[in-house]
Amino acid sequence: MLRFRRVVLAATAIASALVVPTHAPAAQIPAVQSAGFTVSGNTILDPTGATFVMRGANVLYDTELDGYGRTGNDAGPMVDIWHLNTVRVLVSEDFWIGSQQTIDGAANPNYCPAFAGYQSRIDDWVTKATARHMLVLIDLHTNELDGVIPCTTTDKPNRWTMADEALAPTYWKQVATRYGANPYVAFEPYNEPQCLTPQQWLHGGYVTTDSCHGGGARYLAAGMQELYDVIRATGARNLVVVDGVKDKDTTLAAGKTNKGINPSGGYDVSYATSTPVVGFNVVYASHPYLGNDCGTWPPNIEQKVGIPSLTVPVVIDEFGSRCTVKPSDNGAPAASKYAEVIAYAESHHLGWAAFAWGKHECWYDKTGAFECDYGLLNSLSTWMPSTQGRPVYEDAVAHGTVGM
Repeated sequence: MLRFRRVVLAATAIASALVVPTHAPAAQIPAVQSAGFTVSGNTILDPTGATFVMRGANVLYDTELDGYGRTGNDAGPMVDIWHLNTVRVLVSEDFWIGSQQTIDGAANPNYCPAFAGYQSRIDDWVTKATARHMLVLIDLHTNELDGVIPCTTTDKPNRWTMADEALAPTYWKQVATRYGANPYVAFEPYNEPQCLTPQQWLHGGYVTTDSCHGGGARYLAAGMQELYDVIRATGARNLVVVDGVKDKDTTLAAGKTNKGINPSGGYDVSYATSTPVVGFNVVYASHPYLGNDCGTWPPNIEQKVGIPSLTVPVVIDEFGSRCTVKPSDNGAPAASKYAEVIAYAESHHLGWAAFAWGKHECWYDKTGAFECDYGLLNSLSTWMPSTQGRPVYEDAVAHGTVGM
């Protein structure tokens, strides 16, 4: 059984009112023209110069070497049936770095034979999806802290507070060099930084693995500006999609301990207007998981997402819900949460990519509790949506966003 579930922040293993702010947004980053996707003001332009609105799905190679069996061949039904124009590929630093016998001509101390072939699976998605003129967003989703990669297929890679200084720059140098010439590829430096200050988010430094609660192991993190610079140093001019942070705003009603309203993902992109990444073709990403997947919009969503999107391009490139607690729910509560996020995105002219492309499954856990995953598909033969995937399917089809 394939169970599509988000990688919970590893620190946990170790240790519709809208508020509109009155501050003026920061100046937008000027566009730089190239043969690929570009940014103009708060708008993404495709290679023809037309406005591009992302409508896509996530595929998961962050903890599974084979991506739960999903391959680049899925670009066909994504485009022809679902009318999606984007696929976000969640990539593991462990598998990517560990799959190489040598790096820069020297023996790789992290080489793991079990990881061999991983890069070719990512190549498969890039080749087949970009051939259909889909935007392929390569994400750094899971990583290590100290530059040491365990050679195991039993213990899954983890997601941490922020990208690591030890290996993330090497990862991005390789990825940008490998795919930078493809205009239909974009790069996402790190998934969902957690409770960082603006300076930590931008410039890195020492952080802890449980930054939201002040505990965990201490490690040296790479900042978004450094990772952006590493990508650009390869000559790549592709879009760089920079994730916001999990909110640590103590003025948020009920605070960060209220899972009913405070999203677990990195939804706060307000740093884009206060301490932006300096450069060109920069997009910012919000991940508004609604509380514990059954929650509601936080009261500061406009301050953290809506207002920044007026001056910088913002996409919601990961969201989903597992809000199903009994079989009779039949996916309807989760579907309503997918629909809520899509409605917000469309009303604010924001692109989106839903979590996750795969067959929907439900099961009873060891305690007898009923659980379901984030799968958007009801069938891998007809490619029709699950109940919770239907709002995703219907919105994409309604907008007719097809590749070629």
